[in-house]
Amino acid sequence: MNRVRINILYVYPALLLGGSEKQLYILLRHLDRRRYHPYVCCLLREGAVAGMIRGLGIEVINASLPSIYDVRAVGKIYRILKEKQIDIVQTCLFGFDLYTHIAARLSGVKGIISLRREIAVWKKPHHIIMQRIANMLADTVVANSRAVKDAAVCQERLPADRIMTICNGVEESAWTVLEPAGAARDELKLLKTDCVVGMISNFGALKGHRYFLDAARIIIGRRQQVSFVLAGSGPRREDAVAYARELRIDQHIRFVDSRPDVSKILAAFDIFAFSSIIEGFPNAVLEAMAAGLPVVATRVGGIPEIIDTEDKGILVEPRNAEELARAVERLIDDPGLRAAIGKSGQRSVIKRYAASRMAAAYAGLYERAAAGNNGETISA
Repeated sequence: MNRVRINILYVYPALLLGGSEKQLYILLRHLDRRRYHPYVCCLLREGAVAGMIRGLGIEVINASLPSIYDVRAVGKIYRILKEKQIDIVQTCLFGFDLYTHIAARLSGVKGIISLRREIAVWKKPHHIIMQRIANMLADTVVANSRAVKDAAVCQERLPADRIMTICNGVEESAWTVLEPAGAARDELKLLKTDCVVGMISNFGALKGHRYFLDAARIIIGRRQQVSFVLAGSGPRREDAVAYARELRIDQHIRFVDSRPDVSKILAAFDIFAFSSIIEGFPNAVLEAMAAGLPVVATRVGGIPEIIDTEDKGILVEPRNAEELARAVERLIDDPGLRAAIGKSGQRSVIKRYAASRMAAAYAGLYERAAAGNNGETISA
């Protein structure tokens, strides 16, 4: 008797509290479990999202490899694929999925799907070579924005018709379960009379926190009753804290740790400002818009695909603190404009980026892969 459900193995380096891992969790929440039986494998280590996924009743397997380059990944993944009778493998390994793809081909799975979640300017020649070889073994490559797709076509020399686009999704709770603003501000020790400008993003070299802080300094010099929040974790957090002290604005900045309940942080904001230098398709911008916040964001990567008209948000050039400051000040000075942009952006996100829409697109891909129709390309 044929199995009713399609077995899918999702392979990630780790399950830390990041955008790609969060998108996996959202996808798994919305998959039809009567039709799909998901498993998740961490090659290196687990993380906060592993517990969230186990909370869905999904098995998380930790390969505990010492390095992403460890060739033993082939054997470990192969044994998992055989033991769980996997039909489809989906990798999100940022240029390191070669060994997983080899194991998947050897095991005879019906489909191999390779994700692109970022514009990977960090990749060195050996990463790109590994990825190009891995692409030969993949059936489908999925990008989460047109900008990410274009970058992969250029960097990996992939034909454009081999890459489909499925954009990130936002949970319905992002716009239906909103925290009281007063309680959120109390928790973050913010004055209820201040206009609060915030950003949620892990602290990395390409997130542009320095420009956010430079813009904050400019605004503090020209406006009163304004506070700023930077939420996230990462290797450059202490650098940002030190830079705020250097600018002598640290009394106006709240640094908040990463947490899964993003809505409790967003509820404290009046304006969401996003200063990234390079982006694929940021969850943070989607979530802020879904929460009804007016967004000022840099014109990079997939962000102009989200904010594609002026009524949905304000776009500024990256690395330009003065322009960022002026855009934020425009919203500080005009509560009516803040409300209008917030409502328009929220409507757009609900219509275009609901998690159910993303899950349906992946389900269609899985059905074609299981049927052996990997060559077809769709966009969502």
